[in-house]
Amino acid sequence: MSWGVYEVVAQSDAAELRRQLADEGCEVRELDGSGVVDRATFLAGAAEAFGCEPLSGWDAYSDRLWTAVVPEDTEGAKAALLWEHADELLAGELASFLMAFDISVTTARQAYRQGVDLTIFLLGDGPGFPPLP
Repeated sequence: MSWGVYEVVAQSDAAELRRQLADEGCEVRELDGSGVVDRATFLAGAAEAFGCEPLSGWDAYSDRLWTAVVPEDTEGAKAALLWEHADELLAGELASFLMAFDISVTTARQAYRQGVDLTIFLLGDGPGFPPLP
């Protein structure tokens, strides 16, 4: 399947999405947004997901996202970030959601310019998160 820079998907389809991405040979990283309701809890969750020291701010998130998600052998690589339960930050602190989303999509666009097909998947519950096609 051809994915965009970002996709919005129902949380209930997470397992099927993982299966599809594995079938496509996509390198997948996951960011669990359960309980993430503000900037501090987002940065803590990202540090845990990326297996790194605590992130001091948005610049640190940007730097770690690149090293954690973009494959080293970039030519023709496929990668994905599955941001599960993204709806919790969206409901909790819109400004932080928008900042995290903007950094993530900017990273995906930069990766594309270097030959990496990186998609940011926002998974969540509610009417704004449709099922997989």
